[in-house]
Amino acid sequence: MVMGDRHIRDLRSAVELIGPRTVSVRNDKGNEYLEKGKFDRALDEYNEAIALAPDVPDLYANRGRAHLAKGHIERALLDYEKAISITPQSSDYYCNRGAIRRQAGDHAGAMTDYNEAIRLDPASSVAYFNRANAYADKEQDDLALVDYHKAIELNPGFAGAYVNRGVLYRIDEDYDSALGDLDEALRLDPSSAIALSIRGDIHFRMANYDLALADYNRAIQLEPRNGRLYSDRSLVYDRKNEVDRTIRDLNTALKLDRSDTDRYRSLLAQAHRRRGHRHLMSGKFSRAIRDYDTAVKHDPNYAMAYHERGYSYFRLENSARAMRDYNKAIRFDPDFSKPYHTRGLLYLLDGKISRAIADFDEAIRLDPNVPETYVDRGLAYQEKGDLDRAMQEYDRAIEMKLLDRAYFVRGCAYMRKKEFARAISDFGKALELGRGFSDLYASRGYAYSQLEDQDQAIADFDEAIRLDPKNAQAYNSRGVSHFYRDDFETAMMDFDKAVRLDPRNSIPYANRGETHLRQGDYRRAITDLSKAIRLDPTKAEPYKLRGEAYLETGQSGKAENDFAQADHLS
Repeated sequence: MVMGDRHIRDLRSAVELIGPRTVSVRNDKGNEYLEKGKFDRALDEYNEAIALAPDVPDLYANRGRAHLAKGHIERALLDYEKAISITPQSSDYYCNRGAIRRQAGDHAGAMTDYNEAIRLDPASSVAYFNRANAYADKEQDDLALVDYHKAIELNPGFAGAYVNRGVLYRIDEDYDSALGDLDEALRLDPSSAIALSIRGDIHFRMANYDLALADYNRAIQLEPRNGRLYSDRSLVYDRKNEVDRTIRDLNTALKLDRSDTDRYRSLLAQAHRRRGHRHLMSGKFSRAIRDYDTAVKHDPNYAMAYHERGYSYFRLENSARAMRDYNKAIRFDPDFSKPYHTRGLLYLLDGKISRAIADFDEAIRLDPNVPETYVDRGLAYQEKGDLDRAMQEYDRAIEMKLLDRAYFVRGCAYMRKKEFARAISDFGKALELGRGFSDLYASRGYAYSQLEDQDQAIADFDEAIRLDPKNAQAYNSRGVSHFYRDDFETAMMDFDKAVRLDPRNSIPYANRGETHLRQGDYRRAITDLSKAIRLDPTKAEPYKLRGEAYLETGQSGKAENDFAQADHLS
């Protein structure tokens, strides 16, 4: 290869002309510094060498590499232009200048150089490889594949060409061909972390998660300071539902690679939200909140995290914080239906029925395909006293196949309308379609009791208590059924249990007081009925019953007062 007018063929010739302690030593030191990343010192050596031998093209090419390493693209281009001007027949110089132009975004200039490199040396596998990369940049995949094929044909041991062709096959979702190329690349170069990471990604896309993990693990062993590898591996752990390892890898990626912190923080926010959701579903609400706290720290606009944290606070009966989080979720994503639904529930429990209905309306407008929202809007209308509108909502939920819960709440609405046979029918359908729960059996038992079928009522109350031995309402209602059967002793045991389980509820005291009255134990009747009145002075029946007990004990004045109060409240 001719290097200049003096016909100096290589650096060895230059050394012979100028002296062993000059050009060669300077160039070698420059190369050494370049490999160590000491770019300024490398440049100093190349400058000295060029000053001594200005017609040696490799010196300009090497200095161009040092400029490129420092990001000085224009200076690198000038050096390669000088090298080309000295030796215009060098395919390598055109190929390298093409790579610099490609890096600078000069696609046309890069293609011109690659074409010239191939013209000068049609057997240059590197030139075809680089031109293929330029075609791939412009998504001209067919042309890129032709050049990768040619590069591999010219140099079957070219591992990088297999890697990049495998990448194109991956883009085209030809995963079998991609894996074939990556396997060959790794056979040629088993220490290629990039080949391992790309093959790991292909295994990931094919849902071969264990194979993907094996590749990422090997890649990380080879390049333990490569943050991107940890980030990619975290995606595999995420698919395997190993959220703790997902978070660990993302934290490592964030520490190692500061060039993509926004992406890592976004992924960390998602991972902490998923782990928070797992804790939420397990009833570990405080632990869930800690993860949601971290999620919104990484992504302060993460509406889903605020929504789920709000629900966690709701389950911990911290309504104020729940409301704040629901409001934030809505502020950051006004088109997200779920926080409107959950905020509506909070309003409903707080007795703010109009606000609850407004939120349910908005949730349904944003997503009309969530049957639970219709059920809860029905409950709001039921609390408002509009049972007909509530029924419409429950009917809609049933049409949408939310069957067991919708039948249950519609049955409760029929109970309020005193349509007990219809209530029993709906409760029965709920039991057929879903898992029976204590309140469902207790509600159906109450309906049977109102229809005077005490045997069936007691059977349902028995099942309600079996499912939830702390269901005070079921004990009270079963006691009422035993009372109607004149089994006062058994009724008394149920009322005693209901009082122990729910001592702030007036109803079991009133029922136990009435039982004492029927048994002729007027003193205890007066005690229980007085307790019921203290707990809830708005009900007429305890006054009426206590008045009867006062009459039986000769306290006519107190009896008259109680009867008068009962009339007033009736």
